[in-house]
Amino acid sequence: MLSVQPKRTDSVKYVKEFEKYIRKNYDKRTLETLSPFLTELEQARSQITSSQASSSEQASSSLQSNALYYRYLKAIESRLPVASTDIKFTWFDSLGKGKSQASNYSLEKLGVLYNIGAIYSKLGADIDLKSPDGPKLGLNYFQVAAGCFDEARKLAVEQRQVTTADTSPEHLSFLTNILIAQAYLCMYDKLDKTTASKVNLSKLSQTASKNFGQAYELALNEILSRSVPDETRLSLRYQQLVYSAAARYWISFIEREQGSKTGKGFGKGVARLRSAYDAIQKAMQIKGIRGPMLDVGRNLLTLIANEKESAEQDNMRVYIDNIPDHFTLSDPEDVNMIQPKFPPMVDIMSPIAGQDVLEILVSPEVLQRIAEYKDILQTINIEENEKAGLITREISQNLEAMNLPHKLDATSGENGIPEAVWKKIQNIQSQGGVNQLEQSFNNVMTLNANNAKYCVELEGNLTREAQEDATLRNNHGSKWTRIPSNEANAQLKHELNTLRVKLAQANEIDQKNKQMFDRSQGNLNLLKKSRSELDVELPSGNSLNGQRSQSASSLSEALKTLETHQKLLHEKMTELGSSIEQDNITESLIRMEETKMNKESVFNQEILKFRPIREEIDRAIADLRNDLELVRKCNSVFDSDRTNSQGNPARIEFLQRVEDASKVYYELTGNIAQGIQFHSTLSRHLSVLHQKILEYVNARTAEKNSLLGGLEKQNKGPVQQIPYGMSQAQPQAYFPQPSAYPYQQGAFQQPPPYFPPGTYAPQQPGYNPSAPFMPPAFPGYQQPPGQFPPPGGFMPPGSYFPQQPPYHK
Repeated sequence: MLSVQPKRTDSVKYVKEFEKYIRKNYDKRTLETLSPFLTELEQARSQITSSQASSSEQASSSLQSNALYYRYLKAIESRLPVASTDIKFTWFDSLGKGKSQASNYSLEKLGVLYNIGAIYSKLGADIDLKSPDGPKLGLNYFQVAAGCFDEARKLAVEQRQVTTADTSPEHLSFLTNILIAQAYLCMYDKLDKTTASKVNLSKLSQTASKNFGQAYELALNEILSRSVPDETRLSLRYQQLVYSAAARYWISFIEREQGSKTGKGFGKGVARLRSAYDAIQKAMQIKGIRGPMLDVGRNLLTLIANEKESAEQDNMRVYIDNIPDHFTLSDPEDVNMIQPKFPPMVDIMSPIAGQDVLEILVSPEVLQRIAEYKDILQTINIEENEKAGLITREISQNLEAMNLPHKLDATSGENGIPEAVWKKIQNIQSQGGVNQLEQSFNNVMTLNANNAKYCVELEGNLTREAQEDATLRNNHGSKWTRIPSNEANAQLKHELNTLRVKLAQANEIDQKNKQMFDRSQGNLNLLKKSRSELDVELPSGNSLNGQRSQSASSLSEALKTLETHQKLLHEKMTELGSSIEQDNITESLIRMEETKMNKESVFNQEILKFRPIREEIDRAIADLRNDLELVRKCNSVFDSDRTNSQGNPARIEFLQRVEDASKVYYELTGNIAQGIQFHSTLSRHLSVLHQKILEYVNARTAEKNSLLGGLEKQNKGPVQQIPYGMSQAQPQAYFPQPSAYPYQQGAFQQPPPYFPPGTYAPQQPGYNPSAPFMPPAFPGYQQPPGQFPPPGGFMPPGSYFPQQPPYHK
């Protein structure tokens, strides 16, 4: 079994740098209060720098150290802005000599998650699968390791910039595929090959082969081709072929058994064995394979060769059934039982003891200004996304109307999937693919349900207090002299109803997304397939002369230029998103509050830094409009050229299905990302409203007790009280559980002063719950920051986002 090499990192002087930051912005007492916590933080960081994982005991200790430090990161990322210090996190490439440096917590969390996944992969690889619990433990370790790398992949996408090859989304997907394949092998190894279901053995083998194959194809990617060792690449190809052969071997028993009963179909089982024999022979020709892996191949070769010879003789003597060409057979069926598991078994989610001291760092006034500034940045990002989304949709609609690019691909004479189409599919698979899309849907629906339950709980708190007040008012009549609850809580009810309306609008969008997903299942399944599977399904091209005409070449070049500029726009949008996320002006805002400066002048000065990148985005959009006009002209010439009229309609239709699936995937990915962001933000507002209701109930309770005390003195006897049952603790049972989205954790706590990357934060104080939300059908549906789709994606109408206040450009 393969394991992953952990990343190395340099030490970080947290105490020195954060003390400088605190001295600069706070008083001596604040520094004295925080010093012990900072010392513990630096010690936790030093533990992961020096930890080893060469043995099982060391791996367990290193796992605990990394998990503890990850919890510290979650505690400080929203309170101590590392970008305001001289701290630079450094992580070295485990595949080469490169390194990445940055002053942001995303890189640090990415490195820690990577190493937690690497440790779990080692624990899985070291398991003795022959022990009673070996297969089960190995399965769990590989599944959790895959979950850590999958979570790290999301952080890598969030960072919007390639750091080192090992933390690229492609490499993290590569590792996830390998670990999931090995998890299936643990299940396969556990089964008794003489008594187990041949169908199950075939499915497990085929699924392992498919995952090894996807990893192998990613290893050929231009990003990984020079980083993944040849030994690893050859090992993946070997295992892909071996377990593909095993899948065909096992399913042949079922096909021959059915053929022997019906008198027809035995030949298919023989063809399956011939296919298995070809695959295992190819595997055994791969050089450099040694040890148990080689023994598995040798034993399987012997089994397949003997079974093939016996089956061919039986068919010749007894069944005399037609043996089809084994190249025409479809792949055996696979399964989808194992998904990456996150969070891991080790605790990386619990709060750190003593982290409450961090709450003294930022005053409510500065917190409010941060929220206002973040709203302005969010408005900038939405505005730029609207412009980019408009040109992206225009390009998509025009290409679809011209039947491009598949019309051009269908006339090329190629028999396999076109390279450009496969790269698009591979990019989707490296992002987690359709399975990740479905998992994200579940996260959205969970957040939706949790917010709905939270609304019910808050309404119940107000209702119980009002019922208590009504009972006491009825008992004491005119002596009960305070304002009725229905008047006192009117504003709170209004805020709650406003949030409920917003939740209902979001729920409507969620349901539409679910319907779109269900309708598109057939096409989306194409995005799950390997290149070889698509090559088999895709009808061949049939151009007249096998060579492209001049008009076809011109159109192809125009499309390439268009794609190049689409990528450039994507890079500029991600650069803007990254700059906005990492922008931190906490120190400026602290000085602004101290000197009573005008906030508008400070904000306007700060947003000037984004002008150059916004101008570059405008130029990229202008280039795309020129490119699109050139494509239209080239397409007109192409259509009038008779030598280009022989495209295979079936091939065009198939490629159109792939293109439609890609569009739906990117549309749903953007929609779901917005949904998660919206529901997380809404849950924060509900949490703030919960605090308001608590304060209201506490004030009403104190007022009630005062009134009852006065009545007791007047009556010279105890007055009956109605106990009020509102809990003083937040209803944690209704909160979302830790999920795949890092910025959701702690979403129901008091909003932090410095918001981590990926968090949309118009939080308290200063939150206006009556602010209008953009209705679900409002044009200008926007990707959240940094989620701008790659070329070929588009942004449909509709939005989760609230309307933002105007800002000064």
